[in-house]
Amino acid sequence: MNQPNLSALIWSIADLLRGDFKAYEYGYLDQQTSRLDCLISGAERSISLLQERRSALITAAMTGKIDVRGLVEA
Repeated sequence: MNQPNLSALIWSIADLLRGDFKAYEYGYLDQQTSRLDCLISGAERSISLLQERRSALITAAMTGKIDVRGLVEA
């Protein structure tokens, strides 16, 4: 979810909070909150895996398991 969509979602929820609630609006809020929780969980999982991969690549380069000479011009 990109920043404009996330902002629109947050403002739409804020608009709902200002008015009288109807039963279906509670369900909508629960659904959107669950959706955001899933997105956050996935992003956190991806960040963790990328950090592990970065560490493994640095270790492999430092121990000579992979040759990184010539990959970047000086």
